[in-house]
Amino acid sequence: MKKWVFTFLSLLLTGCMASRGVVEPYSYAPKNSSTMYQMPLDVTSVRLEGRKDPLSLAELVDIALRNNPSTRLTWAKARAAAAAWAQSQSPHFPTLSGNYTLERDKSTFVTTTVQTASGSSASGTAVFSELSTIWGPQLQLTYTLLDFGQTSANVRSAKEALISADFTHNFQIQTVLNQVASDYYTYLSEQQQLKAQEADLDTARMTEQVVRAEVSAGVKDKSDLLQAQTQLLQTQINLTQQRQHVIHAKALLLTDIGLGAEKQVVVADTLEVPPLDQMEQNVDTILTRALSMRSDLLAAEASLRAQEAAVDASWRQFLPTITYDLTVNQSRTKPGGNLGFQYTGLLSLNYPIFSGFSTINQYRQAKSIRDQAAANLRQTELQVAEQIITSHAATRTAFEALRLADSLLHTAEEQYQISMERYKAGVGTILELITAQNTLASSRAQNVSSTAAWLTSLVNLSYVAGTLVPLAKEAL
Repeated sequence: MKKWVFTFLSLLLTGCMASRGVVEPYSYAPKNSSTMYQMPLDVTSVRLEGRKDPLSLAELVDIALRNNPSTRLTWAKARAAAAAWAQSQSPHFPTLSGNYTLERDKSTFVTTTVQTASGSSASGTAVFSELSTIWGPQLQLTYTLLDFGQTSANVRSAKEALISADFTHNFQIQTVLNQVASDYYTYLSEQQQLKAQEADLDTARMTEQVVRAEVSAGVKDKSDLLQAQTQLLQTQINLTQQRQHVIHAKALLLTDIGLGAEKQVVVADTLEVPPLDQMEQNVDTILTRALSMRSDLLAAEASLRAQEAAVDASWRQFLPTITYDLTVNQSRTKPGGNLGFQYTGLLSLNYPIFSGFSTINQYRQAKSIRDQAAANLRQTELQVAEQIITSHAATRTAFEALRLADSLLHTAEEQYQISMERYKAGVGTILELITAQNTLASSRAQNVSSTAAWLTSLVNLSYVAGTLVPLAKEAL
């Protein structure tokens, strides 16, 4: 009997299609909060202790992904979805429970006939008590043989929900990448603006020295010198304010990557230009790629498939289920002794008749949630198209603005030199020289801001196209 029971259990377990997701569900989720799902990324931490060389953008991103709470949140949700998917596959397996019972009974009964010692009966009333003890182990196995696809539908729904959670985590990583890159280029822009204003200070000092020499020679009025000195002081004030802007930009960058504004680290000030292939493609090409790679869009599609499977599973609750229950126990009694093995097998057909309208309302709710997922998918598709069109236009506009800013800076430098020579020759006025100086300063600032806008637009275009991903460790 015992051999037959274990043989039956082995056949049931062998017949179950056990997948890796049941035993190792986390293998279908991101490995940690700093990696995208199925991304071959070595996640060795960036060492900051005692480090003197500057941190690159890739290293700043790596730090941000480890410290940002939003990626930890989506990572935890993905792992929870993986566990839920594994749990949804449990009905494919039999359930086995065991217990050990000890039962002690006392029975009391009353009789009105008493047996005497001589064997004759005599009338009267007597109370008798009987004690018995039963103990032994018991195993119970329950297995759903057929549920007409309800479990399979639930598994499909949970798997699609897991895929949606994985892609949601990927999109959150891309969002953090975009934010850190934008902060990084903002910091570089402020650094370049500082250098530009230091050049403005050199220009203002040169102007002041030339005007002072002309005034000392008696060929120019002192008012010219006062105007030059006013511009010099204003430039010094602007430079002081710009130093504060650099501090603020760095503090924001360090805060967004989770280090804290007080952290003493050196940030690389060399520009890391993103790939230009996105800008060279037309809108239709980028949109086509985004529809197949954009993580939030893929998550919305998976969410819709999950809700469609949930509707299917909800509808199948109206169908019957066939289950088999097997109970095996071994009992010992006192008095009585060993009663041996006993078993009970029960094959059941369970058909839902009425559940207080719970099943039908659950089905209605599932369809409504599916409609929400469909509307969310359509809204996401429209947003993706809008973002790509505007980002692509912004990138080309920023590139054209940068080209014009380079030309403007070159022209302003020549204009300042000509104005300086005209002033020295006595044919130019101080107003003309100061105007040329201010134009040169404005052109330098415009060139820096145009460069930052162009780099930021490239990152944003890669982000909306779904191609912004962490670099592999060998690229760090």
